[in-house]
Amino acid sequence: MSCVAMETPPPARLRRERRKPADPIVPDVFGGDASGFAARVARLSRMQRFVLAQVACGRLNKQIAFDAGLAEATVKSHVTEILRRLGTRSRTEAAVKYAVLMDRFGDRSAVG
Repeated sequence: MSCVAMETPPPARLRRERRKPADPIVPDVFGGDASGFAARVARLSRMQRFVLAQVACGRLNKQIAFDAGLAEATVKSHVTEILRRLGTRSRTEAAVKYAVLMDRFGDRSAVG
């Protein structure tokens, strides 16, 4: 089960011609340490990577628990451990960094 951001075009009345920038501006959410973050993700257990991917998709602990057949408290414990191991301060920070990592490197990274 994976989440995919669906991009729908705006209604005709809202469309405008937009110039494409030469290089898209992508913020460096890793503070220059993308490979270090990828290595920390790779050291997570399989279940922790599953939980992190679900968090990055915006799912609630209750939803993750149902899909994984776990207790909600177990998912909460996984999230706490994920935040500690990744060195992130919040669920949102971990989710954004993971989503950017997957967008940049996808299956080629060491997080599989």
